[in-house]
Amino acid sequence: MIPNERPVTHREDFSANTQSDLWQDNEQHRAFAELCNAFYERELLKMSNEYGTATNILLKRIGSLPYYIQKAASHIVHLDSPLTLDHQNGTWIYRQSAKCPIQDKQQQQVIKWYQQHAALALVVPVYSKLKGLEMIMLDSIDEIQENRLHTNMHGWFEVAKDYRQDDSQLLVPNKKVMAASCCGHQWRFDKRYTPRPLTLREMLLATRINWKNFKRCL
Repeated sequence: MIPNERPVTHREDFSANTQSDLWQDNEQHRAFAELCNAFYERELLKMSNEYGTATNILLKRIGSLPYYIQKAASHIVHLDSPLTLDHQNGTWIYRQSAKCPIQDKQQQQVIKWYQQHAALALVVPVYSKLKGLEMIMLDSIDEIQENRLHTNMHGWFEVAKDYRQDDSQLLVPNKKVMAASCCGHQWRFDKRYTPRPLTLREMLLATRINWKNFKRCL
């Protein structure tokens, strides 16, 4: 030891940056654990309602849950998003618009946007209305043909003359629309309605949204 030099204690060697990093790591670990718990509770309830006594299907789905839940939770805690994360409930929070931000009067802009920017695996918003209940759901493009495209959950949409189906239509992604879809915002008879919890699939899709450029996935 160099003469007259006071030994450095463990506490003194523990820099402010290290403390900050450890605090951040602990926060991320806690958020990850709470997200996993929320997702397990939500998915198990959903599957029990969907499959009932179909034991073989139920067991198969339960077996794959850990992979997808941990993947979603891991991506979410590291996600750079303008939304506030409620990790205890596995949801995002953002101010809800007074009315659903649907683009009814912009059909040509919607058609033009998808003709120019449609790409495989791109996350897109799909407006849905059923019995007066409106919502915007996340979906992804998995097939593209000359004048139409196919989304994973909502099927085919024409992108030449009409971008709608019976009860759903494509929207141009922007911050207001994508925030509404990620937060599960709903409207009933043109009034705000209780937000719905997103499915695990939608939560995974939300982690692929590029908030700086909706034309490309992360």
